[in-house]
Amino acid sequence: MQALRQDNGGYLIQRLPAAAASSTSAAAAPEAVLPAVTVTAEGGLLEELAATYAGGQVARGGRLGVLGNASMLDAPFSQVSYTAQLAEDQQARTIGDVVSNDPSVRVIVPPGFPYENMMIRGFAIDSADVSLNGLYGVLPPQQIPVEMYERIEVLKGPNALVNGMSPTGSVGGGINVVPKRAADAPLTRLGLSYESDAQFGLRADIGRRFGTNNAWGVRVNGLHSNGDSSLDGRRQREQMASIALDYRGEKLSLSLDVFHTGQDMRGGSGLFARFAGDVLTAPDAKTNLLPGAYSRFRDNGLVLRGEYEISDNAATYASLGRRQNRRSGHLGFGPVADAGGNFTDAARSVSGYENTVSADAGLHGKFATGTVKHQWTFGVARLYSEGGTAVGFGDEFSSNIYSPGPALIPDAPARPPRDTASTLSSVVLADTLSMLGQRLRLTIGARSQRVQTDNYSYDEAGQRSTQDSYDEKAVTPMAGLVFKPLPQLALYANYIEGLSKGDTVTDETAANYRAVFAPYKTRQYEVGGKWDLGQITQTLSFYQITQPTLLRNPATSIYKDDGRQRNRGVEWNTFGQLQPGLRLLGGLAYTQAKLLKTEDGLYDGHTAFGVPRWRFVLGGEWDSHWLPGLTLNARLERTGRLFLSEENRLTLPAWQRWDIGARYESRIGGKRTVVRAGVQNVFNKNYWGSAYFSGMAALGAPRTVNLSVTTDF
Repeated sequence: MQALRQDNGGYLIQRLPAAAASSTSAAAAPEAVLPAVTVTAEGGLLEELAATYAGGQVARGGRLGVLGNASMLDAPFSQVSYTAQLAEDQQARTIGDVVSNDPSVRVIVPPGFPYENMMIRGFAIDSADVSLNGLYGVLPPQQIPVEMYERIEVLKGPNALVNGMSPTGSVGGGINVVPKRAADAPLTRLGLSYESDAQFGLRADIGRRFGTNNAWGVRVNGLHSNGDSSLDGRRQREQMASIALDYRGEKLSLSLDVFHTGQDMRGGSGLFARFAGDVLTAPDAKTNLLPGAYSRFRDNGLVLRGEYEISDNAATYASLGRRQNRRSGHLGFGPVADAGGNFTDAARSVSGYENTVSADAGLHGKFATGTVKHQWTFGVARLYSEGGTAVGFGDEFSSNIYSPGPALIPDAPARPPRDTASTLSSVVLADTLSMLGQRLRLTIGARSQRVQTDNYSYDEAGQRSTQDSYDEKAVTPMAGLVFKPLPQLALYANYIEGLSKGDTVTDETAANYRAVFAPYKTRQYEVGGKWDLGQITQTLSFYQITQPTLLRNPATSIYKDDGRQRNRGVEWNTFGQLQPGLRLLGGLAYTQAKLLKTEDGLYDGHTAFGVPRWRFVLGGEWDSHWLPGLTLNARLERTGRLFLSEENRLTLPAWQRWDIGARYESRIGGKRTVVRAGVQNVFNKNYWGSAYFSGMAALGAPRTVNLSVTTDF
């Protein structure tokens, strides 16, 4: 007999082929043919990774925050979990490079900008809202390198019950990363990389396990790169070092992740622009609008996590994380250009810091009531952050977006005192009920969230006073349903909410001046289906998300949170392999983002800015038969036209981009060696890639060449 692991964590018991039977078995009496029996192991460790799907680019499941790990067919949400193998093969630098494989996810800032803001289902998500193993506030708030992560998971739609309110209140979806752990097989992988124009890098990935039953593990990742970037005259240096320690016992598991990241950009920044009249033709994508601009970031963080199996039916877990962030340099710059591209504006520089402490703890387990099985969880979470920001303004200068001249870049101000502190705390209870032989699963739950913030000001003597405070609560329910009419076909539906901090009325002429609003609830209704064909999976989702905003009633001068933006969409995703050696990854997203209720009805019925109606992404890989070890790949990304502001007067035209690449795997001196080459934006098209803020366009990426070689020693 043999046991084959299944998607749901169980095992399929079946007979071995006759050729594999032992001589003893052969001499025994003839065996009766037994029916297949599936043994399911429920409630596994929260950090246990789902197996990779056919093709190795995505996983068969992912983490659903407090609900733990779930296979893709058991999750009542639209989720995709990208693997470290995909990131390596695509020579991805940041998380944004990886999640852009999903048609519902877009990076909305230009290359060369130090932060990596994104959009999911038509709503912005800040890079500070990315979680590590479900824990917020412990990752760098700017670009996040991918080297230390085994999974990069995208959960589309609001997810307050699953993950709690994010630090900046993103509601369109969530991104979670899972750190690498040492495997049983020793690993020593070194790599060299090149990115145009002349940026060279060195990478290391080392893993070992030791002790009885390989219980102890250590994984070390390192990165250092430096040189000229794709923007004219701009240099970039990156550093990353991480150590992951873990212990896996019979009932106890522990892990410790410690990391440092450093990023220095000198000589320029990504290009943003506003327009005095019509939208201008996009300049050369290598244009550096701010020669002399710089930015510097340093982050140190650690996360300690443990889980203990109290019994076969219950376990407890806890995490504690801490991060220190220091930043200085150029702040975003979006000048207003006239018909000829000329502008006069002033640059800004910033200095700031942020310290965070994040923790969660809880219990999860299982029990049965008759034929109904329950998987329950109870958890608490708390994120405290404090920091300060100071902004320095430079003198005005004149330039042109097509032919930039010298820019006046102010020095960064001195490190500021603390000017803000916030605490996000919550309690959550949820239960997943399995019925009809686990063909029907119902998940219900609620999270009580408290949001506390204090903003401070200082007088000329340096004495601090509290400028304003916020302390409000909200309860967010969730219900999710999965039905499997066939073992490999899942139909699902969900209702779930997202949270963002409510406003305080600061308009002194308002009738409810100083009124404080509870956290805003963004509501989602979604239905969909997932069809696992064994080697390739198709998913289809239909959703509606409604987000409230603060509006002033001109007749009564009263502010209320009854403004509305409604996003409706359809998503098709595909991943896996059509046949051995031919892999596909991507999909199509249709998004209708409408403003339903706006100030004085001025923009009622308009399309929300920055949200394209259509986006298509499809990548393919083909393993050559005539030269074993050679793989060719290509990806097409097409983004439809989008409005630049709520007025819907200016539009950024649709654009498409081709990326191509190849890799060759062989053994050199007995060592596995992989050489990779890629070209992004093959035809070197110049285009406006997205709208960052209302009225502000972000330039797309130039043609960029990437080369790398890795060897396993």
